[in-house]
Amino acid sequence: NNVCHTIGRGFIKIITSNDEIPGKHVDVKVYPNPILDLAIIDVQGIDLKEGRFLLYDLLGKLKYSQSIFSNPFQVSRTDLPSGIYVFKIESKGLLVNSGKVIIR
Repeated sequence: NNVCHTIGRGFIKIITSNDEIPGKHVDVKVYPNPILDLAIIDVQGIDLKEGRFLLYDLLGKLKYSQSIFSNPFQVSRTDLPSGIYVFKIESKGLLVNSGKVIIR
């Protein structure tokens, strides 16, 4: 099942399932959320050793991108302003999962 949320003026489709990877149930845990300085992201249900973490603002602009080489992995706040962001995790060009994070 896919769940879509409307955010802001336009819309960003947030896929809460992983239809891109058939037959896999993938959970993503982000802690702490809200993020102060850095967060640990743990992907469960798939052997994720290589991938990409992408972070978008609510206008859909890519604000942060990081390669993934291990699981769990850390994401640093860097110079991102406080706000709500949408993340995507990809592996081998396929969507693994997505969700929202808050940066304080």
